[in-house]
Amino acid sequence: MNGTVELTALHAENDREQLVAFLTGNSFPFHLDSSPTELSVRRRMERGDFSAPDNEGYWVLEGGERVGLVVLSDVEDPCALLDLRLRESSRGLGLGLHTLLAIGDRAFSTHSHLRRLEGSTRDDNVAMQRTFLKAGWVKESHYREAGPEIDGVHHDILGYSLTRGDWKTGESHPPNWALGLSLR
Repeated sequence: MNGTVELTALHAENDREQLVAFLTGNSFPFHLDSSPTELSVRRRMERGDFSAPDNEGYWVLEGGERVGLVVLSDVEDPCALLDLRLRESSRGLGLGLHTLLAIGDRAFSTHSHLRRLEGSTRDDNVAMQRTFLKAGWVKESHYREAGPEIDGVHHDILGYSLTRGDWKTGESHPPNWALGLSLR
């Protein structure tokens, strides 16, 4: 695998069975729904979670083969939310980085009203944290113990974003955390 990816639109009606097979055939340990069931995937399809007008789904292709899924939610708003899932055998190969770069290009080139993309991960998903940063996304939030209890632990949730301005310039601009800070 060379790490480059292509995004192709997911067609919820035509890709139903492939979507069910992908989401139920892989484990996603850092997602809230880490082991989707056929019923939960079909309910999400019925709700329109993968399709227009509010959402857009894309297959992640590497060498012409489907290796992942990326969904943008709330694309009609100025801020879209990202859900990225790679199949188990395609993780750790740099495809997440190339997918984040590709979805940034696709989202900002296609939707002139979008100001930002947002994504989140758990504090124990170090690989995704590094991937966000390498792709030019900025850590904007750290919600302590905000995740659901997993094995007796409430993990922290970390929020990242890519703004249109950062995407255009290729330069990240982290927030000034001390701005307006006063301990008096």
